[in-house]
Amino acid sequence: MNKNICRLGYRVKWEVLEAFYADVEGGPEKVEKMKRLCDDADTYDGKRLRCAEVNLEYLGDRQSKLNREFAWTDENFEKLARLDRRIRELAREIKENFARTQRDLDGLIANGRDIYKDYQVWARIEYDPNDHDDGKEMPCDDWTRSLLRDYMNARSLDCFTFGDGQEPDGGNGVLDAWGGLEKYGYFAENGMTFYLHGLLDHENDSLYSAADIVALKPEYFSVTYEVWFYGW
Repeated sequence: MNKNICRLGYRVKWEVLEAFYADVEGGPEKVEKMKRLCDDADTYDGKRLRCAEVNLEYLGDRQSKLNREFAWTDENFEKLARLDRRIRELAREIKENFARTQRDLDGLIANGRDIYKDYQVWARIEYDPNDHDDGKEMPCDDWTRSLLRDYMNARSLDCFTFGDGQEPDGGNGVLDAWGGLEKYGYFAENGMTFYLHGLLDHENDSLYSAADIVALKPEYFSVTYEVWFYGW
């Protein structure tokens, strides 16, 4: 289960849901049922949990609808290929930084700095347009965009880590392309990164639609590092 579900527990923007479900069979009735679910909560924490449940259901329904309507054009294939190249570039950067970090930490330990023993180093590739001027790249409103980013579980999309006495893990690498992507030249030759596969197909880690993903800007992906010292 994605623990980020709890981050969806802020207010439901009913006007967005009403607009989305207006064209869905049984949609208006579903929105009314969602409203009753939230209104019936008798505690603050209970309301947050029910809001999270409603927001999660909305994101899942939205992903399914947009994916059914999405067309894989040559332009969209190329946008996805640019994103895959960026992920590979960041994975290489992680591998290089891991090697340097390991040398530095092992050198400190070898020189008697025992407080650095029993360490674990993590890296995760994250998407954050908030550090840039343009946060409007996806085909949705700001509220939905925030929900999607809050739900995305970057660490589970691919795991980059190593600990004391271990070889640095460069993630899960690549796998064969699927779902029609294998027909496009870049993916036929290179496969696809496990990270991109997760964005497209792991509902427990990402509820971005294909339309959202091809709109993501590769330059807004970056790496966050963490070092944990268990011996302190």
